[in-house]
Amino acid sequence: MRISILLSLLLISSSFAGSLDSFKKRFKMVRNESGELIAVKDRFLITQFMISPYIKHLINSLRKEKERLSSRTYSLHSGKNLTREEEIDEFVKNLELSEGNFSLSSDSNNERFEEVKETIAKALKNIEQLDIDGIFADLKKAEFFQTFEKEMKKALLYLSLNTVAAPQETKYFYRKNTAHEAIKFGLKFAKDRLSSVPLINFASYTVVHIGELLVNQRTFSQNMLMYYLQNYSEQELGFTKEEADKVMSSLFESRISWTGWSESGYASENWDIFGWDKFYRLVRASDRAMKESSDRYSAGMKKINFSFASVTENDEAKIVNLLCPAHMFTKRPATAIYMNKPQKILIERRLLGLANAAVNFLPIPGFLKSLTESVLNSFYVNQASTEGAMAAYFETKEDFKKAQIIYQQSMNPFILIPN
Repeated sequence: MRISILLSLLLISSSFAGSLDSFKKRFKMVRNESGELIAVKDRFLITQFMISPYIKHLINSLRKEKERLSSRTYSLHSGKNLTREEEIDEFVKNLELSEGNFSLSSDSNNERFEEVKETIAKALKNIEQLDIDGIFADLKKAEFFQTFEKEMKKALLYLSLNTVAAPQETKYFYRKNTAHEAIKFGLKFAKDRLSSVPLINFASYTVVHIGELLVNQRTFSQNMLMYYLQNYSEQELGFTKEEADKVMSSLFESRISWTGWSESGYASENWDIFGWDKFYRLVRASDRAMKESSDRYSAGMKKINFSFASVTENDEAKIVNLLCPAHMFTKRPATAIYMNKPQKILIERRLLGLANAAVNFLPIPGFLKSLTESVLNSFYVNQASTEGAMAAYFETKEDFKKAQIIYQQSMNPFILIPN
């Protein structure tokens, strides 16, 4: 099995290797006085946590959407002359939630799906009614963001945010995974200091979202590095074979949950092979997904790397994510980019992200809010961090316009976009 996977990886490598200029510009190898590789750092990741980029991004996104809804002008995003409210209705209608399977009965499925769709539409349209400046003024008055920022900085004190691999420390990320403590503090602080339920919900959303974005910005970069490790030799990247093995192990060690002490111990004991064993599992999973999905595409699927394949569906060329389904109710591979409509996914994700924030201001039952948030997240959160491999792919092909779009559709203000 491993031999066949290695042959597959060699074929991908020989077919898709290109320029390493972006790799050299992005990644910095840190060595000690003895020449031992002790860290791989990403020059385009933040080095110190500051909450202001996130707040600025969120305020601007909400304000722009409120302006679109208030203007009553027509939009051409969908290729039709639609008002913003009509565009939202069409967007929600096309989410295709009814494709998948759920643990409830069929009738309950349809009712839940319709409820979620209606909730997403209501959340987006309700942005027009929000006092955005007032919301953030209340949070500022309660010193919510300032206090949470201080707590998160304390939690991240011993973690270098731009370190994507620490090949000599088998528990580097596990031991320094203390952000969850700051998140717990932020959630409690919101409940104790804020008075209205919508404001508590929104503040809690921002706390959890910031924690996710900090992890995802690193995962995005790590998937870029994984792409290079798959497609280039150790010598081309400036590693020895032993260093590359340990770097790969560190990439996967960072993904161990703070509750995964047994897996952390296993990784430490099997450091030389832990990473590649995990990587081969990804390759096998993507191969299975490719085989299961091949019938739905009109032209042959061509694998690009460990997670992505180029396909043609309904005469439309696109790249799909073999490791991430389109959403939580289907096995259909998520679309990473439409080759002739490269901004389409970005536009969709901006609406999904806005709905995720805005749903906190709707007077709806807790179970429906939680279900809606889970559905929304399933459309883009894991997909976006995996797409680091696509950004690296486009950069090696020197297709920087598409690489820029991949960065933008990560929806992560903590990821710095190269010029």
